[in-house]
Amino acid sequence: MSDQGCRLSQRERKLVAENVTKSFRHVATTIQVLRGVSFSLLTGEFVAIMGPSGSGKSTLLHVLAGLTPPDSGRVSLDGYEIGELSDREMTALRRRKIGIVFQQFNLIPALTLEENVLLPLLAERVDRSRLEKARQIIRDLGLWERRHHRPDALSGGEQQRTAIARALAIDPTLILADEPTGNLDSIAGQQFCHLLKTLAKEQSRTILVVTHEPAVAIWTDRVLVLKDGQIVAEFPTESCNSVRSLAARYEESLQMGQLENTL
Repeated sequence: MSDQGCRLSQRERKLVAENVTKSFRHVATTIQVLRGVSFSLLTGEFVAIMGPSGSGKSTLLHVLAGLTPPDSGRVSLDGYEIGELSDREMTALRRRKIGIVFQQFNLIPALTLEENVLLPLLAERVDRSRLEKARQIIRDLGLWERRHHRPDALSGGEQQRTAIARALAIDPTLILADEPTGNLDSIAGQQFCHLLKTLAKEQSRTILVVTHEPAVAIWTDRVLVLKDGQIVAEFPTESCNSVRSLAARYEESLQMGQLENTL
């Protein structure tokens, strides 16, 4: 991977998306999922993307992670232009810098909980200290007693926490999470949000979380509202003094976005 060819000068911006579009063919119909999405995340920023079902949130996350190429537009991470990287270079960048928490967990059935978490590190042949840090994450997420169990012997919440532990194990600078609290109870969900907040503020990790829950979004620094494949609004969470007020602000943003689309 060539620094001269791929690096940009803006170092403070961790992630940049500009005019990103994405469509899919279904039979004879083209479905436009993303329509010119543009935003940036600063180092150490904790941001939520909220939007109704079908608004393109998960597709956007896959494009940002380099898992799905956009039809047009550009995405850069730490100055690396994702669209200019080969598959091998993108895989290497993702292993070093991006922790992903998928909505469907994507755990390997034949591996134990501990093996699933350590697998990305073993692929990189890291030293023993990195493995011990990953094991500590398993402990911190309350999974240590379950570490020898395979995914089919874990509850939905335990599988979700395993996916979270695997994402954190690589010590990423960018964390992308798709509905990470969906299978957690309210207490575990809030504990996870507190963990993300700590990672952002104390370790300067950049975090982007897709969620439909105001109780999750309230932990973030700002909210991007995605509707019909476009960002129709954004607002700082410090302007909301409660989960209820954030929910109201979100609903207002959706209504304003709908109004603008009809003008």
